[in-house]
Amino acid sequence: MVICKWLLHVLFDDLKVASIILRLGYDNDWISNDEYFDATYTLWTEFFFSCEVDERKGYLELKLIQEDSRVEDLQSAELSATMLAWLFSIELSNDIKYMRLLLSAILVHAKYRWVFMGADKESINFELNKVLTALNIQDMDEVLQRYGMLWGLVVSNGEALNEILDKLSKVSVSMYKDKLPFREVERGEILWQGKEDLYIVTNKYMRKRKPKSDDRAHTISLNRTQEEKSYIVNFTLPLLDLIKVKELGISQASQEAIQIFSQDYLINKIYF
Repeated sequence: MVICKWLLHVLFDDLKVASIILRLGYDNDWISNDEYFDATYTLWTEFFFSCEVDERKGYLELKLIQEDSRVEDLQSAELSATMLAWLFSIELSNDIKYMRLLLSAILVHAKYRWVFMGADKESINFELNKVLTALNIQDMDEVLQRYGMLWGLVVSNGEALNEILDKLSKVSVSMYKDKLPFREVERGEILWQGKEDLYIVTNKYMRKRKPKSDDRAHTISLNRTQEEKSYIVNFTLPLLDLIKVKELGISQASQEAIQIFSQDYLINKIYF
């Protein structure tokens, strides 16, 4: 058991090292913006959501199952600070790569709440100051204040998504695909396509009762490493419609959080 715990801590140490190396590379223009996003998204996806060994599980979940470890042995203010510094590296924007990364962080919190909140805020801020100092970040008070909002966004929407995905995990796609509204779905909307599969729509489309074969919704995955995937329009399940299904019993607070986030940060505001 001691060796198993050590192996998990080694994995987290690798994650911390990757964060620092990528931050230094990006801050010093050794790697491009696209390279930074692609590397970060790939690492987060494989670690937390989907890896080569099991497309339904990340390396962390596989290790937790195999080694019967406790979350309490892994969570820490240092890990949370590292992950936040990783996310905070880029200026807020509506670029699709940034929004995909932000949504990935929200999904991480939905699945593993202790990653971004592994201790009290004071302890995490203390560790975050140390990380930013090591990265030679100037005006740390301003940086911490500016990204306090982003941290809150990740946590609040992660909590909402945690409830929503828990409720959705108990149903099948076929139960709801014909009960949802046939309407125009905006680019930037989130689709739930069963299990934990979430996608972001990259083209506006009409969800209609009798679609033609070429009436498809084009998407990119939020928790899988594959890039693009398309669906027949009437087989799509927009999250904004699903959360309103009364039988699911999703709380008003979670509904409002996702609706506000979708409208303010995603729909028609992503630069493709």
